[in-house]
Amino acid sequence: MTARAAGASRARDFAAAVARAGGPAGAAPQYSPRRFPASLTAPRRFEWRGGEWRNQPGWYPRDWAYGDFLPFVWLAPQFWIVDYWWYDLPIAPWGFVWVRYGPNALLVDAYTGEVVEVEYDVFW
Repeated sequence: MTARAAGASRARDFAAAVARAGGPAGAAPQYSPRRFPASLTAPRRFEWRGGEWRNQPGWYPRDWAYGDFLPFVWLAPQFWIVDYWWYDLPIAPWGFVWVRYGPNALLVDAYTGEVVEVEYDVFW
């Protein structure tokens, strides 16, 4: 099994476990492109509360855009922005997660890795 296939399998297993548990308290909205624009620049910047942020070994900083596919290695929980409200980000729709990549926040489909929104310059 390739690393990509293993990552996809883990993402499906995680999504299935969350679905069996009843979902995220019913608070997450459905995804709609009107509610989540493809890209925007954050009106203010924040200090990252999760300690020092480091790029994955072998990866170099880049800007992701709407429609790009984030590699599954970046969908690991240590890159999730679980306290999204602290950074003025909206609640992620069911099946999507906020992921930090450098100074940006990416809204990513947890099943496919597709980037559906980018908030540039959220973090210092």
